[in-house]
Amino acid sequence: MTPSPPTRADGGWLRRYGLPAAILLVGLALRLYRLGDANLWWDEALAVWGVRKGLRGVTLWTASDVHPPLYFWSLWAWTRLVGESAFAMRALSAGAGVLTVAATYRLGAYAAGRRVGALAALLTATARFHVWWSQEMRMYVLAGLLGTLSLSLFLRWLDAEGAAKPRPWRPLLLYTLATMGALYTIFLMGALLLVQNLVVAMALVRRHGWRPRALWRAPMMGRWIVSQGAIALSVAAWLALSWGRMRTWSVAEPFDPFLYVRLYATLLTTGISVDIDQYTAAALYPFLLLAIGAAPLGWRSETATHRGGVSPHRRIGIPVLTLGLTAVLPAGAVYLATIPRGLFYTPHVEARYLLPFAPAFWVLLAWGVIRIGERWRLAGRVAGVTLVALWLIVLPGHYAGRAARDDLRTMVRAIAAQAEPGDAVLLSSGGRYPLFLHYYDGLPGAEALPPVVRIPPGEGMLEEDGVDAVMAPLATQHERLWLAEVEAHLTDPEGHVRRWLEAHAPEVLTLPFGHNALRLYDPAGQAPRFCAAAYTPQYPLDVPIADGHLR
Repeated sequence: MTPSPPTRADGGWLRRYGLPAAILLVGLALRLYRLGDANLWWDEALAVWGVRKGLRGVTLWTASDVHPPLYFWSLWAWTRLVGESAFAMRALSAGAGVLTVAATYRLGAYAAGRRVGALAALLTATARFHVWWSQEMRMYVLAGLLGTLSLSLFLRWLDAEGAAKPRPWRPLLLYTLATMGALYTIFLMGALLLVQNLVVAMALVRRHGWRPRALWRAPMMGRWIVSQGAIALSVAAWLALSWGRMRTWSVAEPFDPFLYVRLYATLLTTGISVDIDQYTAAALYPFLLLAIGAAPLGWRSETATHRGGVSPHRRIGIPVLTLGLTAVLPAGAVYLATIPRGLFYTPHVEARYLLPFAPAFWVLLAWGVIRIGERWRLAGRVAGVTLVALWLIVLPGHYAGRAARDDLRTMVRAIAAQAEPGDAVLLSSGGRYPLFLHYYDGLPGAEALPPVVRIPPGEGMLEEDGVDAVMAPLATQHERLWLAEVEAHLTDPEGHVRRWLEAHAPEVLTLPFGHNALRLYDPAGQAPRFCAAAYTPQYPLDVPIADGHLR
């Protein structure tokens, strides 16, 4: 008999809709809290610099970089709707983070029931690791959202193939699109394809989890091959555009594999990536709960039957296998990708590369806690409460350092307030130029400001014997030269540019900004004066003082 729909009177409506909605609101609040307070860092400023090139420009720029374009396309469209404030731009990641909470609920509920889905969603909503990257202008949360959707749709497709009257095209089509999107966000999501194809291969060999011969049908395998082929073709299309443009370089360093495992475990459970020795006990506790919930209860052999759950023909071993492999194999792939090599880009080990695969672990962890409660109700409740408490105890530490600082804002406004026709700005910053340009190009009337010339023009260090060839034409073309030293040690640690300028013109202005500095060189020796008629201060004042006003 078909159960009646949940109603408000019997509390079913609240359990089915009210609790997930409340979890989503918690996730939204945590991701919006102090979202715009922190300064943009280099990778974020680079993304803004990229999308300012326009859709075609950011596409070609991304093709020469190491990441595929979906996030940058999304950011390009988003900034045209909301502007370029730090809060507005990061809201794209925050929104993807909240949607990931919803996708994790759907994955957990489909695999093991609504209680697992709700707890997994709560763990995702409050996880410091996930909140952290939901407040950064980077692509990893978007990749995690699409990857979680891919996993959920993959399990639904397997169910549809094993049903008595299969209707697999819709979940397979959606799965294909979600997986394409994940790969177009970050190439490391290819590890998810490895997991899914391994699950299909194991099912073909052992046939656990479906009705007999379900996976031996030629149509099923044909549909899967078509899906994988479409995904491969979509990636090949992007590689055809980008392969000749991509740079090959390495910043990787040897990383102890045991330390890597500890780092991954600590990130999954506390979201902390530094001083991890202090959090060993906190990191082990969730894994202990997972082991208690998994080992004695026979996940592979019991049928997943629960209200509003999955098809009764499917056993729970397949989703456990899929989620378990997703929590393990991609982490190994990330480690292998960071081993120094001569082909393509080789990065450092970074916490953010592991984020897209974390929701699979949180679903497994929630599943373990719920199964403890099914055997020992009080123990399950204690496990759930203490686990969420651990998540909430470490979360405030994420917000502690989120404070806006005046790093380059005053520097660029000092130029704008005193610039004259014929000036040029020499930017000595190496690869950190997007930070300066983010603020400089974002000033009102930026098109009328002096042009910015990167010193040196390309990558690498500035050698002393090449300074004159770079500087002499600039001194001839421009009346005054501003020198903006922003992380100048990256390309000119010996100060060759500064010494050349001092030898050719008086330094009439020096403004220190911590270890950075702004200098103005004028052959006429004239002190700068406020001369930008259209200059707009960042915070206009109209404060009454005595008989007048401070403006």
